[in-house]
Amino acid sequence: MLKIQIQINKKYEVQDPSLFLKSHYINESMRAKMIDWVIEVTKSYNLSEDTFALTINTMDRYFQQCNRILQVHELHVIGVSCMFIASKYEEIVPFNLKVLHEKIAHKKISTDQIKAMEADVLNVLEYSINYGGNYLSQLTYSYFGEKL
Repeated sequence: MLKIQIQINKKYEVQDPSLFLKSHYINESMRAKMIDWVIEVTKSYNLSEDTFALTINTMDRYFQQCNRILQVHELHVIGVSCMFIASKYEEIVPFNLKVLHEKIAHKKISTDQIKAMEADVLNVLEYSINYGGNYLSQLTYSYFGEKL
């Protein structure tokens, strides 16, 4: 069972951010600020650790697999959209679009922008968002990796 889990984790593995961000105008510092913001929202809205982990995994895999050059002004909508996707997947009561638009994005991102980016993320990732396990299994894999 553990070997199967490791194979699944490898499929959804993310490279070093310094490698996959080279092809975009978004740098490691901006990504780190986005992760801090996701942590803040996760705590404020009592989201699960799995939602947090899936948000970051989805965002990083989108950066890694997106063929077009991503601009700095797109970072917030990418983060919000990845959180929207993750909450639908992990939360019993996921975010609704109105809450995302009004409370999370403070009306700076339209609902149409969120929906369009959600569709783009899902298309780029070929609708494959299950990153191979929950938060605990990801931590275990990242620690032990090939040793298992």
